Amino acid sequence: SNKWMRAGYGKILREFFSKYKVISLIELGPGVFKNATVDTNIILIKNKKGNYNTKALKLQSMDTYNNLIDEFKSNSITISNLSSNSWNILTEEENSLISKIDSVSKPLKDWNIKIYRGILTGLNEAFIIDQTTYKKIVSIDTSSKNIIEPILQGKDIIKYGYKWNDIYLINTRFDLNVQKKYPTVYEHLKKYEKDAKKREDQGKNWFNLRACDYYEDFKKEKIVWKRIGSVLRFGYDNKGYYGQDSTCIMTGDNLIYLCAYMNSKIGQMLLFDKAPKTGTGDLIVSVQALEPLLIPVITKENQNIVKKIEAIVKEIIKKNELGKKTVELEVEIDNLFYQMLELNSQEIELINEKMKTNLGRRYYE
Repeated sequence: SNKWMRAGYGKILREFFSKYKVISLIELGPGVFKNATVDTNIILIKNKKGNYNTKALKLQSMDTYNNLIDEFKSNSITISNLSSNSWNILTEEENSLISKIDSVSKPLKDWNIKIYRGILTGLNEAFIIDQTTYKKIVSIDTSSKNIIEPILQGKDIIKYGYKWNDIYLINTRFDLNVQKKYPTVYEHLKKYEKDAKKREDQGKNWFNLRACDYYEDFKKEKIVWKRIGSVLRFGYDNKGYYGQDSTCIMTGDNLIYLCAYMNSKIGQMLLFDKAPKTGTGDLIVSVQALEPLLIPVITKENQNIVKKIEAIVKEIIKKNELGKKTVELEVEIDNLFYQMLELNSQEIELINEKMKTNLGRRYYE
């Protein structure tokens, strides 16, 4: 697997390998081995201590070359000073661009934010209900509304928002006496008692959810996204929706600005390089993938640009709610980030080309 090259858990292995002569490194994308469940790589190391230059090549598809040796000779690049940091196979132009961004940025982990995974019920068919079931329960006992709340699934998330699919969470918490306080909800859950008792994820009783320190964070202003997906979409929510375990959420400061950056071309280009991928090319947008993301620091000099970006995001959110297109506004945000980073036309074109390579047809969605 090539996940060790960038993921946090691969840090110790990268540090160990970097002490030896890494002769060559070939990263194989999802188009190389069609049936592989994860991306793979080929690494050749000589048992000789010392840091050396490494010849490296990134392959996206079997269709792009006829002979691996010839391809390696013609298109490999040299990377030096390998360490425990992420290993990215980048050209000189790409390295220059990353360095430029790095000089005015700090990684997401150093911003005042927290990232959590969505709620794992252990038995969705019992605890996740549709609109029909919701209406049936509350028509019998209105107080049931106190513990039945809207929840988002990964597929509901769009850029800067979401399209809620009328799905609800029965939030029985860790120790709520549902049988006594909400008998109608209890009668619904009782139909699933046998399977609910088998769950590893349960609270005090079979009808309770597992203990979770951050349930209340779902009620806060947050960014929400699909945890595994082929297209990166980060939604903004300040209406207190819960998120299923197919999502992740982020709470903290400067969320509108951060949401704009993660949805921008430049933010997504960086994420595609950092995020581990499944064998089908889907990105695993975990804490480990997001924490290293370089984000331009907000300063006195650029705060006017930041305010413009935040104003456009708010406009996009309004248009999303009305079902209107927002492509032109998203382009404005991209351009404002280019302005903030003082990127030239060649650097902007490089971002576009990398995004086309990363996304293919999906780039034009």
